[in-house]
Amino acid sequence: MSTVRSVYDRLCVLLRRSHHFSGVNAIMQYDQQVFMPAGAASVRASQLELIAGFLHDLNTDPEFKTLFDSIDSFGPESVEKELTAYESAVIREARIKYRKHTSIPKNVEEERAKLESEGYDAWVRAKKAKDFSIFAPNLEKNLQMARTLASYMEPEKAQVNAYDVWIDQFERGLTQARLDPILKEIRTAVVPLLEKVLAARKNMDNSFAEVLSGTFDVEKLRKANEEIVKRLGFDFENGRMDASPHPFTTSSSPHDVRITTRYRADEWLQSITGSIHEAGHAFYEQNLKPTGLPVDEYLSMGIHESQSLFWERMVGLSNQFWKFAAPIVRDVGGVPLKLDTESEFADLMKAINDVNPNFIRVESDELTYVMHILMRYEFEAQMLAGTMKISELPQRWNAQIKDYLGLEVTDDAVGCLQDVHWSSPFVGYFPTYLLGAMNAAQIFAAVKRDIPDVMEKVEKGEFAVIKEWLTNKIHTHGTFYPSADELLTHATGEPMNPKYFIAYLREKYCAMYNIDPSTL
Repeated sequence: MSTVRSVYDRLCVLLRRSHHFSGVNAIMQYDQQVFMPAGAASVRASQLELIAGFLHDLNTDPEFKTLFDSIDSFGPESVEKELTAYESAVIREARIKYRKHTSIPKNVEEERAKLESEGYDAWVRAKKAKDFSIFAPNLEKNLQMARTLASYMEPEKAQVNAYDVWIDQFERGLTQARLDPILKEIRTAVVPLLEKVLAARKNMDNSFAEVLSGTFDVEKLRKANEEIVKRLGFDFENGRMDASPHPFTTSSSPHDVRITTRYRADEWLQSITGSIHEAGHAFYEQNLKPTGLPVDEYLSMGIHESQSLFWERMVGLSNQFWKFAAPIVRDVGGVPLKLDTESEFADLMKAINDVNPNFIRVESDELTYVMHILMRYEFEAQMLAGTMKISELPQRWNAQIKDYLGLEVTDDAVGCLQDVHWSSPFVGYFPTYLLGAMNAAQIFAAVKRDIPDVMEKVEKGEFAVIKEWLTNKIHTHGTFYPSADELLTHATGEPMNPKYFIAYLREKYCAMYNIDPSTL
């Protein structure tokens, strides 16, 4: 090939080919978790193993190296002259992907896919039986595979700290050395705040919480959930919404983004917050540029989670949002909410924002949620390092929940089996939930700065201006800015900073529970 442009164009052909095949894999996994009959589990494991092999072949095609070598032969000045900054970023991201994929042998990648499918099936069975021992062998295999993968991806780093390799997979450039002080600062702020909130809550009349429970028509709740995410801006022409045991989002392209939530006949709020959370993820995916190129993929899980938590918490827990949403829940969802007086609405908001320790992470309030993530981070890091035995997990889990939240775990289903994450041979994902909450608060502060009347717009159900801000500042940039620090600096004016999250929690909950901030 005679020009930088012709080499670049050929590279894009190969990149799009891999992207589209990854989309096929995503739809197969979505089907497994939402639609697939249980009896197909073993066959699906074999199918996904085969697809993983094909995808590995595409991602490690030797032509990639030939193209990279050709680009290098032209020299940096020619590349800079012929290509835009965006196109140079495509090459940068393609190199990163190629190094990652070529580091892992095909047979290992196939085995990983098989373990992931088998692990999910074992997790479902174990959770149903409320018996961790059913899943323990799969977790052992997954952690060993995680160590193996880390040793292939970054052998020198893995010898020192395999967890650093995995953090980098989900939050590029982050290490435990940087993560630990961030989490320590958050923990140091949240623990005394939580203690004072729970102490104040003991003296409150908690009858307001009754508004959340009862007997509800799941079909009506489904319609209310769909109406809310549609009004927020979820594009049903390029997506769909279903139900699954654990809410999640899958995207095969910006034109096919799928979300799930879960419904209960005895409680209505969790489905709403879950739907809003997944819609936030979907907004990010639906507003990436549909090029099929790696520069137009999401940047990191800490940024992805910031988008879901921005909508779920900063918007979705506000008084203004519920002045908009409560009539939908009442009129479409069939929930008999009393909204005729200010005191009735105030009780609804107390219930929605109640700090009430819960066994289940995804059903927890935003204050106790912090403790859930700190605990999971501690456990998975220790299990990967081998300083904690797999068999110790249920006992350690139950003891930590009691210490952090004062709860006695009744069974493994509401304990260490509640999350789907460890059914895959990956770790390092859980900290991104807390990073996401931290980033969401920082982004929210910037949104309020740039759109002073933003909450008035929320009350009116005018969400387009918020989506436009997020799209312009976050979504459309993909991985052009190669780290969360750089993207947040572009969007908010500074890199990741936990002070906004801490300030948000203190301001909100000190006001709710009449706590003097100076005592914290």
